[in-house]
Amino acid sequence: MKKPAFSPVKQGQLPYLRRWWLFAITVVVNAGVICIFSWQRPFGMPDVITDTTICGITTSFITVPIIAEWIVRMRQAGTLPGEVPISTAIQRLPRQRWLLAALSAVVFGIATPLVFWLLMKVYQIDVFTFVQMLGLKIIYSLLLCQLISRFAVLRFIQPDCATPADAPIQRGSEKVANPMPRISYFSDRLNDIKAQAGFGLLMGLVFGSVSFTPDRLMVVAPTLRSGIAITGCITALLVSLFFLPPLHKQLWGLRMRGEIPISPVRNPWVAWLPENSVVFGLVLLLPMAVEMSVVFWVVLRFMGFDVLNYFQFLLIIVLHNTLLFKALVPLIIARATQPARTERTAVVPA
Repeated sequence: MKKPAFSPVKQGQLPYLRRWWLFAITVVVNAGVICIFSWQRPFGMPDVITDTTICGITTSFITVPIIAEWIVRMRQAGTLPGEVPISTAIQRLPRQRWLLAALSAVVFGIATPLVFWLLMKVYQIDVFTFVQMLGLKIIYSLLLCQLISRFAVLRFIQPDCATPADAPIQRGSEKVANPMPRISYFSDRLNDIKAQAGFGLLMGLVFGSVSFTPDRLMVVAPTLRSGIAITGCITALLVSLFFLPPLHKQLWGLRMRGEIPISPVRNPWVAWLPENSVVFGLVLLLPMAVEMSVVFWVVLRFMGFDVLNYFQFLLIIVLHNTLLFKALVPLIIARATQPARTERTAVVPA
């Protein structure tokens, strides 16, 4: 008797677009391991290295086989995309799910503790409390699951994984993201860091947190948790004036070039947002200032930081803004798909 198909097969969705229960399994298993074996224990450097290594291994052996099963069933049902990115480098990886899971376990079992070792050195952390480590483990379990699943999807959709039992035509219309990093990606991230650092120092000169000694040495005041609301407001001002408008203009250009379909109905939740890039950034200034102040305070409070130097806090800003832009891009695209006010269209709630 044929097994019932998973929900992605029924709905024609790619696995990385509908993975909430894969994330849930990953979090439950990894959180369960730390709760069972390390309940209420402090975590020094050796404990953190051990735990992150275990997390890289367990997440790999959870994610890769599940993704492989999804892809097999989607291929047999004919719901994979007809066009997928072909990668000769990815095709050199094992086609067998357990071999690929083992290879992933080796890679992330080494990379995950290495990243945590670097972070502990940068932030001068000697010991995590159990609650801190549990919270961090939930976060990096999700990040690992996200990253591993993307590579697993790309591997198993390659043509060399096809079998005679597959449907003759794949009729899916979804797109497969290629997670293979390009040189331009690292260049863009480096430019983002330099821009945020430069603008941060410039605004520091304006607001007084950056000064020069008589010997022309630059002095950057530390970031205090007690004054994090001011820091959040200044960071939001930077994003709304210097970073968000170019992003809005770039994505709005898709509409101007006719590369995105215009919605037949008007969504009042996003249609009110301005078309002008600068005004769009200013409209979101207050919400971003509140969000950043709260997020920065929670991060510093949770990690027990009362004060950070400029470079320590810059890393938090860069990570936060990277996630923020991932949330803003769909919002800008949703606004760009709205019909013009002069067009006669229906108005529907979101």
